Amino acid sequence: MAFATRSGGASTAAASSSSSHPRSGLEFAYRELCQPRLLLVSFAISCVFVLFFTVAGPGSDLLADPLQRTAYFGLIGALAWPLGHCTAMALLYCLRRCRTVYVVLASLAAGLYVAANIATVAYALYELMRPHGPPPPGWPLFYLRAAVASVVHFGLIHYLAVQLANLRALPEGRSETARSSVIESTPSGRFLDRLPVEVGRDVVYLKVNGHYINVITTAGSAAVLMRLADAVAELGDLGLQVHRSFWVANRHVTEVFRREGRTVVQVTGGAEVPVSRTFLAAVRKLADDKGRGVPRQRSA
Repeated sequence: MAFATRSGGASTAAASSSSSHPRSGLEFAYRELCQPRLLLVSFAISCVFVLFFTVAGPGSDLLADPLQRTAYFGLIGALAWPLGHCTAMALLYCLRRCRTVYVVLASLAAGLYVAANIATVAYALYELMRPHGPPPPGWPLFYLRAAVASVVHFGLIHYLAVQLANLRALPEGRSETARSSVIESTPSGRFLDRLPVEVGRDVVYLKVNGHYINVITTAGSAAVLMRLADAVAELGDLGLQVHRSFWVANRHVTEVFRREGRTVVQVTGGAEVPVSRTFLAAVRKLADDKGRGVPRQRSA
């Protein structure tokens, strides 16, 4: 039986809740485009198009010399590939949290945009290499050929990047699931299950309040009907009892000090918890282990 009293930090609870859901591979696909293996794949795709246009592509009547054709299309590929790959990477980064359909449409538009630059480069290079040769085909024909290659290239590397990001996320998602299963199967997991969702599961300290325990978390607080001794037993080594009415989480102890002859534990958020003589040795050991020590005196 638990009752929650919201006291700020709701955003923390929402963040922890949302972080438990697996993230889409699209969110991190842009990172894959920076990896050497996908850089090589992208470059290889570009080389395939260069080889195709060199061997079987259009324009053999204009550039009949094989070496000249190889140099012409090779130079176009060398200039176009860095622009295309960087554009693809920037696109995935900017749209990493958008829906897939928007990414597909943006990828198509980016491919058509890059194709315009490739066509312009191809047209200008032909004029430079054959200043006295037959006139080149119109710019739209250059653009059509470049658009086909560019859109296919964008589609392939974006698809591969998303798939690789999904595969990379699988082990992480499985480990998170396994970790959650372990936590839920432990006594501490059973105690945390008593807490309302809105206060989260990051417990800072417990305080006895009549027949209830006030559970203070980083996201709020809740009242749980149970004995402190039972709660301490279920929470195990996540913390220690410092007083007959208080328990603190080890990870949230920020300082241990003395004031007016009494030892006090300060926890995350600034709250101060009294320490009784019965638990003083355990508290001092915790302070030593955490490297904070116990000063003799600290003024109020």
